Amino acid sequence: MSTRGDKIATWIFRGIIFCLGILLLAAAVKMWDKIGVRGWILFCMLIGLFMGYGIGGDIWGARLFDLFSGRNSQRQVEQNCDRASNVLRLFLLVILLALFSLFIFSLYLRHRT
Repeated sequence: MSTRGDKIATWIFRGIIFCLGILLLAAAVKMWDKIGVRGWILFCMLIGLFMGYGIGGDIWGARLFDLFSGRNSQRQVEQNCDRASNVLRLFLLVILLALFSLFIFSLYLRHRT
């Protein structure tokens, strides 16, 4: 059974990993035209893994990683984790995806001018 301190440490670590995903996203946007398709796929896999883990743990990290890699690592993670899904995590995911879309749109507008 996990203690409160373990849960706090896990949330801090997830926050750090999520921030690393945002830094990877910023690096990928800076190298917009310098990396090819393989580079974009690699960046998307890592960004999905980091941001997914930061949002919802192992299962969401595997889901977003699988989205860009085409692998089926989600099934392996689900076998080791319980299937209890939290509505708050899903709501947080929707909010973060909306903010991410606004961020990308603002970068597009800056790049256009």
